[in-house]
Amino acid sequence: MAATNHLELIEQLLDQGKEPTNVQLGAALTQSINELNTANAIISDMAQWMGKIVALHIEKDAVALKSTLDEFVAKKVKVAIRNNEMVH
Repeated sequence: MAATNHLELIEQLLDQGKEPTNVQLGAALTQSINELNTANAIISDMAQWMGKIVALHIEKDAVALKSTLDEFVAKKVKVAIRNNEMVH
Protein backbone atom coordinates (compact mmCIF):
# COMPACT_ATOMS: atom_id res chain seq x y z
CA MET A 1 0.00 0.00 0.00
CA ALA A 2 1.41 3.40 -0.99
CA ALA A 3 1.80 6.11 1.61
CA THR A 4 -0.85 8.80 1.52
CA ASN A 5 0.34 12.15 0.26
CA HIS A 6 -1.79 14.40 2.43
CA LEU A 7 -0.71 17.57 0.63
CA GLU A 8 -1.84 16.22 -2.74
CA LEU A 9 -5.13 15.11 -1.18
CA ILE A 10 -5.76 18.65 0.13
CA GLU A 11 -4.93 20.09 -3.29
CA GLN A 12 -7.34 17.67 -5.00
CA LEU A 13 -10.12 18.52 -2.57
CA LEU A 14 -9.62 22.25 -3.07
CA ASP A 15 -9.53 21.81 -6.87
CA GLN A 16 -12.89 20.03 -6.60
CA GLY A 17 -14.30 22.90 -4.56
CA LYS A 18 -14.49 20.73 -1.43
CA GLU A 19 -13.36 21.77 2.00
CA PRO A 20 -10.83 19.49 3.72
CA THR A 21 -11.60 18.29 7.22
CA ASN A 22 -9.58 19.34 10.25
CA VAL A 23 -8.16 15.81 10.40
CA GLN A 24 -7.02 16.03 6.77
CA LEU A 25 -5.51 19.47 7.38
CA GLY A 26 -3.74 18.16 10.49
CA ALA A 27 -2.31 15.22 8.55
CA ALA A 28 -1.10 17.58 5.81
CA LEU A 29 0.51 19.86 8.41
CA THR A 30 2.24 16.88 10.04
CA GLN A 31 3.52 15.73 6.63
CA SER A 32 4.82 19.24 5.89
CA ILE A 33 6.63 19.44 9.22
CA ASN A 34 8.20 16.01 8.69
CA GLU A 35 9.37 17.00 5.20
CA LEU A 36 10.82 20.24 6.56
CA ASN A 37 12.66 18.40 9.35
CA THR A 38 14.10 15.96 6.81
CA ALA A 39 15.26 18.81 4.57
CA ASN A 40 16.83 20.63 7.53
CA ALA A 41 18.71 17.49 8.57
CA ILE A 42 20.07 17.05 5.04
CA ILE A 43 21.12 20.70 4.85
CA SER A 44 22.83 20.53 8.24
CA ASP A 45 24.70 17.36 7.28
CA MET A 46 25.85 18.86 3.98
CA ALA A 47 26.94 22.06 5.71
CA GLN A 48 29.13 20.06 8.10
CA TRP A 49 30.75 18.16 5.24
CA MET A 50 31.32 21.30 3.19
CA GLY A 51 32.73 23.10 6.23
CA LYS A 52 35.30 20.33 6.71
CA ILE A 53 36.20 20.31 3.02
CA VAL A 54 36.57 24.09 2.77
CA ALA A 55 38.63 24.27 5.97
CA LEU A 56 41.03 21.60 4.69
CA HIS A 57 41.27 23.39 1.34
CA ILE A 58 42.12 26.66 3.07
CA GLU A 59 44.72 24.85 5.21
CA LYS A 60 46.14 23.34 2.00
CA ASP A 61 46.11 19.90 3.61
CA ALA A 62 45.85 17.84 0.44
CA VAL A 63 46.11 14.45 2.15
CA ALA A 64 43.35 15.17 4.67
CA LEU A 65 41.25 16.84 1.96
CA LYS A 66 41.52 13.78 -0.30
CA SER A 67 40.67 11.50 2.62
CA THR A 68 37.64 13.61 3.56
CA LEU A 69 36.44 13.77 -0.05
CA ASP A 70 36.81 9.99 -0.37
CA GLU A 71 34.86 9.52 2.86
CA PHE A 72 32.15 11.90 1.66
CA VAL A 73 31.80 10.05 -1.64
CA ALA A 74 31.71 6.66 0.09
CA LYS A 75 29.05 7.74 2.59
CA LYS A 76 26.92 10.20 0.65
CA VAL A 77 27.15 9.71 -3.11
CA LYS A 78 24.82 7.14 -4.60
CA VAL A 79 25.35 6.01 -8.16
CA ALA A 80 22.47 4.62 -10.18
CA ILE A 81 22.50 3.27 -13.69
CA ARG A 82 19.59 4.51 -15.76
CA ASN A 83 19.32 4.02 -19.50
CA ASN A 84 22.97 2.96 -19.59
CA GLU A 85 24.06 6.26 -18.00
CA MET A 86 25.53 6.77 -14.56
CA VAL A 87 23.47 9.16 -12.45
CA HIS A 88 25.00 10.61 -9.24
